[in-house]
Amino acid sequence: MMTMTLLLPLSGWVMSTASGRRTSIFGLFSLKAPGVSEDAHVSSWMWVVHHWGAWVLIGLMALHIVAAFWHHCVNKNNILKRMLPSR
Repeated sequence: MMTMTLLLPLSGWVMSTASGRRTSIFGLFSLKAPGVSEDAHVSSWMWVVHHWGAWVLIGLMALHIVAAFWHHCVNKNNILKRMLPSR
């Protein structure tokens, strides 16, 4: 899951640079990915990586949530309680 959180922004950055757009950072400045030139083939490939990577991340997050509830409801251990803020 951590790999996907790094892969998605990088693939989006390369995709936008390869399509001729610069990535705006909070409207303060814009960047283009170093070593990436405008190329429709690279842009379309990065779109595929970005699109399917997002679905993989969503699936991993869903599995993570289900596993947390599984531990709480089925295994009856305190993992979910330890993750929540203490009162």
